[in-house]
Amino acid sequence: MFRLKCSEFLLLYSGNAKENCVADSESNMQQDLEKAFGEKCASFICSMNLFSSTLDSQMRQSELSFLAERVLDYM
Repeated sequence: MFRLKCSEFLLLYSGNAKENCVADSESNMQQDLEKAFGEKCASFICSMNLFSSTLDSQMRQSELSFLAERVLDYM
């Protein structure tokens, strides 16, 4: 359960950083994630966009949990 919540955090953090940072910061974040978790996992995390305004909060949480499980598969 702890690993799942950490994966959810990484996804949310990555999505928030994408919205609020310049391209250089995003590139640095992906490099840091690659060092910590490997290229496949980092690419997956950085390719997700969890802030879709078309999803209600319950659907967003469901999607977040599903994607966090995929992150764990890549680790």
